[in-house]
Amino acid sequence: MQKTLPVLLLAALILGCAHSQIVILDNYKPDLNNLFDVVNLTPGLSVFNMLAQSCGVVDDLVAKGPYTLMVPNDQAFGKLPDGSIQFLLQNPKTCKRLLQYHLLQGNYRIEGIEIAVKKSGTLSNVNTLARNERGEYMTMGFGMRGAGKFYCYDQTRVQANMMPPQLLATNGVVHIIDTVLNQNDAWPDRKFGLGGPRPDDDRDDDDRSKDMNLLEVARTVPELEKFVLTVEAAGLRRMMEDTYTPTRGKNFTVLAFTDAAMGRYMSDDDFVTMLWTKEGHAKAERLLRYHISQPVSLLDLDRIRDMCSTKGAAEMVTQLKTGQGKQTTVRITMDQEGQLTVTGANNDAEISLTEFRASNGVILLLDTVLDPPGGRLRVGLGGDDKKSETIAEAVSRRPEFSTFRHLLSRQSAVWHVLAYGTGHGITLFVPTDKAFAKMDQEKLAEILKDDRKCAQLIRFMIVPPRKGDESMPILTEELRREPLLNLSTMIQGRKLQMWRDGGKVYINGNDQKAKLVQPFDYLTSNGALHAIDTVLLPPFSPLATGNFLSVGVSGPGGSDKKDIAHTIFDRPDLSILAGLIMKAGLAEALSDAEGGPYTVFAPNDAAFKKLGPALSVLDLLPKKALATVLKYHVAQGSVKTSDLPQTKQRTITVFKTLLEGAGIYIDRRVNNPDTDQEEVCIRINNAGVIADAVDIEASNGVVHVIDSVLIPQPAELGSLHTFDTLTVEPPVTDHVVASSGPDGTNEKSIAEMINDREDLTILARLLKKAGLDEALCVQEGGPYTIFAPNNEAFKRLGPLAFALDLLPKRVLANVLKYHVAKGSVKTGDLPQNKERTITSFKTLLSGTSIDIERRVDNPDTDAERVRIKINMFAGLVGDAFDIEASNGVIHVIDSVLIPKPSEPRMLNI
Repeated sequence: MQKTLPVLLLAALILGCAHSQIVILDNYKPDLNNLFDVVNLTPGLSVFNMLAQSCGVVDDLVAKGPYTLMVPNDQAFGKLPDGSIQFLLQNPKTCKRLLQYHLLQGNYRIEGIEIAVKKSGTLSNVNTLARNERGEYMTMGFGMRGAGKFYCYDQTRVQANMMPPQLLATNGVVHIIDTVLNQNDAWPDRKFGLGGPRPDDDRDDDDRSKDMNLLEVARTVPELEKFVLTVEAAGLRRMMEDTYTPTRGKNFTVLAFTDAAMGRYMSDDDFVTMLWTKEGHAKAERLLRYHISQPVSLLDLDRIRDMCSTKGAAEMVTQLKTGQGKQTTVRITMDQEGQLTVTGANNDAEISLTEFRASNGVILLLDTVLDPPGGRLRVGLGGDDKKSETIAEAVSRRPEFSTFRHLLSRQSAVWHVLAYGTGHGITLFVPTDKAFAKMDQEKLAEILKDDRKCAQLIRFMIVPPRKGDESMPILTEELRREPLLNLSTMIQGRKLQMWRDGGKVYINGNDQKAKLVQPFDYLTSNGALHAIDTVLLPPFSPLATGNFLSVGVSGPGGSDKKDIAHTIFDRPDLSILAGLIMKAGLAEALSDAEGGPYTVFAPNDAAFKKLGPALSVLDLLPKKALATVLKYHVAQGSVKTSDLPQTKQRTITVFKTLLEGAGIYIDRRVNNPDTDQEEVCIRINNAGVIADAVDIEASNGVVHVIDSVLIPQPAELGSLHTFDTLTVEPPVTDHVVASSGPDGTNEKSIAEMINDREDLTILARLLKKAGLDEALCVQEGGPYTIFAPNNEAFKRLGPLAFALDLLPKRVLANVLKYHVAKGSVKTGDLPQNKERTITSFKTLLSGTSIDIERRVDNPDTDAERVRIKINMFAGLVGDAFDIEASNGVIHVIDSVLIPKPSEPRMLNI
């Protein structure tokens, strides 16, 4: 049974580990510890340790041997492209192949390596445990750079430094290295190497370039790391290394995009997907061939300038062919200042004034990736039509947006709108740092000091989802159908205009013009963003002083009031509600003056956070179901607290909501009447109002901030079950495992036994609704271990327990599959020792696992107790564990396990 570290710990290790030297723990004993023990006991090897356990290499590490383990440290894994570790965890065969490449057959200690290297100059062709596609063992070699400085290398000559000391084990020796060695043949489903330091070369750049081909030169340019990886993935390595001869020609002009350009073109996740998938390889090849010329006369900077001066432009025939078999071309022009610009089929890019010559061509640097004809490659690389990151995440990641990011960080409500959920068409125009640098700095300083102006500036850059097409953001390709687009912003009544002029796209707002910075149409999971070269200042409101986030405005005659939607968006304590309104597509309805007036009972952020794990259920709800929940918070008509019966007696008033057939009641009572302690208490259903946040007037109604989320009775939604409690309370079980569970086998299946238990009626109903009850009745495919939340666990979700009934069938099934592990696992199968252990089990939800923590309190005393938790918080209920069924085992738990909502593709939403 394997023990794995939590993935969150892995992320911390990759980001935070910085071991300058190897420290061995005191209990390291080379005469007792095998290779796996040594890895376990050595700090800085946690990533390798986790990967080895996840893919089954542990069996090799504890085998008789002898073996030599070349183990990359955490910093070595940290140098891999983002997403690489996650890919390895999800692809155990590839992971095992990579790790076995670092395990050599035989015992190669430093003393023996030094003798062999001094005698022959190198020690090569050392067999690893990894095999290539022909079934042959792949090999590794060793070298030495000086006294005591050893390195190892793979068959592509990628090197890794060996860090002293060597660590002896009962079945071999361990050497720690600073680079992950990636043998190309070890990855049958991709064609690239992750790279590493190349052999030392003391020659200067000019001398070296005479002998270096295009790929070798590209490897020496720090800004071209992603370009080199793309070349490997595209399978164009041999072409880039092709030797020039006078008879054969083969001179290439390479328009190489920089790492920064690729970072703007696609997210790191999409980039890794392109490198690691067959579909991605084909798209990488198409992308690169559009950046590489036919093997004809060289187009260096001097020749391009000459052609631009004499002919007006230079034309480069690329290697990419259209669907009709025609060659594609790009056009290079020069402006009055000598700046060279490449114009492609969909966008432009500027050429750097530095060129890199090679033995078989020249490399010119581009600041933008050229979109090849036929559509954007950065969309759908992983089978999804949108990126995995949100607009807020994209702004946070891209360095050229640091000033705008600073402004945005101070506006929590707006930030939540841009960061929450997936699937809606928000459009954001983001001024770059250069745009802020060229504006009046005194004006900028004035805006930075005023939160109201800061918020209005940001809102002027945001175009909310369009009515009738909420899932589609504003893209430049729409200008092919409409010459001018009029766009409504988040500032009521203020618009932007967008149009195309030649290959450039502009927007105008408040009589100011800005140009969109290429590449256009950067898609995210919740919309799109466009970088612009000028800051567009809105007509600041006369209210733009003090704290813009303090709403509650009721100016004379109501002229200065905002609508309900903008009133909510402006309050930092309603940021979660603001994001949900956007996701549910209700923003326009709450902005429409003709549809009101309305009264909104607005749960604040603390109200949502009280839901605990149930808050995750909201993010899983489809748009229509989420709108159902939110409509229950909106009453028809404008109702202030002064409109309620003003009497000393308790009154209950019922109001119809926008959710058809559902109403809410307002309970008004006076405590301690006719005394100095007289106090008016108002509750909406079971929620209280926030004292200083009631009767907030809007142009189309009124807002009352409340301290709990309102949930309609399930009967009003056609649900089959009601829940007794509407509060969230911590589990009351002690999570203590009894000495033994029920003995003997049972002829009934898992599903039948769940149906028989009165404490599992909710789970039984949900399994039937999701169509999983039959799967848990049959022997085929089992055995299974199910962690079964009891009725109290579902009630502990609070008012959102009913929301599980609103989930689409496939999403509900995925939530329930997360409770089912493969195999039959009893508590007695967990590691039976006195130390705390965490064991991971794969669930029926593809790509996920759950962690079981076992620990012993007060060991070796009369008070010794075994405690078990699932996913660090769910406990076993009483003695309802190890319940045997004909096709597995059942453990009753006190909490519902919810998959992470941050992985929507995992949940098939």
